[in-house]
Amino acid sequence: MAKWKFLTMALVTAVTASGFVPPAATAATAKFQQYTFTLSPGGSFAFKLPVIQGPVRIEVSFTADNGGTQTPSEIMYAVVNEDPDSKQETWVGTNNNGTQTACNSQSTLNCLTVADAPFTPSDTIIAAIDPTDENAILEVDNPAAGSLEIEQSATSTSVDGHYVVNLWW
Repeated sequence: MAKWKFLTMALVTAVTASGFVPPAATAATAKFQQYTFTLSPGGSFAFKLPVIQGPVRIEVSFTADNGGTQTPSEIMYAVVNEDPDSKQETWVGTNNNGTQTACNSQSTLNCLTVADAPFTPSDTIIAAIDPTDENAILEVDNPAAGSLEIEQSATSTSVDGHYVVNLWW
């Protein structure tokens, strides 16, 4: 045991004396953007993704002044990446009931539906509040412009919805 302790000490001394400094890990600073807005039934709000080569985490909170709470939750979530060269958006979206979809804006026919989430191949829906009635959806607005949209249903909602959208990258 003493022999190994001596060898370890000798190695530490030699590395320190050589001036070797291991490369420091650089921590990326997270960037954040928040939108707060109110939509009437049938209304929509578009926003641009940041122009980066990497994923953007999107959190959406939805509440309505109707004395009730959307079940099972009032949030939807997604991770979206836009390729700056091809202008294609890819995503994994989580609906308010926990079901998920994964897709690519270039070919919605290749979309993957996880846990029986309703999905029409022509849709560009990333995530939804109440995916059956689509009370509110996060969807691709314009892939070439790098924009997404929150849309509130005119048919399944009757009161204004209040939204908080957080983008992290």
